[in-house]
Amino acid sequence: MGQIVPDAVEQYLAGLNRAGDAVLDEIARGNATRGLPLVDAEVGALLRVLATAIGATRILEIGTAIGYSGIWLAGALPPGGMLLTMEIDAERAQRGARELRARRPRRPRQRHRRRRAAGCSRRWPARSI
Repeated sequence: MGQIVPDAVEQYLAGLNRAGDAVLDEIARGNATRGLPLVDAEVGALLRVLATAIGATRILEIGTAIGYSGIWLAGALPPGGMLLTMEIDAERAQRGARELRARRPRRPRQRHRRRRAAGCSRRWPARSI
């Protein structure tokens, strides 16, 4: 079972979690070789429920890793909501940005570009996932 949440809690949450997501499943399977401490699907579902329950419009995630929990959290945001993520490891930050970009809504191109240092936070406009 999980590395972050006790087994008893995770088993309870597993009984509540009925929704599946192919992209999240793929990320979790791909992490098996990396061994990063990702939240399990049940914890991700709980994070989404909690963020939805409080009506979050902005979420800050510290320690993005490869974007897995960020995708769960972003699913709770209303249109126009914002997920701000931070990751100190540049390689993980790039991977997380790719995963999050693949899930965000397409927007018209903007004429200006902002440069960000590797590992800096990224803003992600939310949409329903």
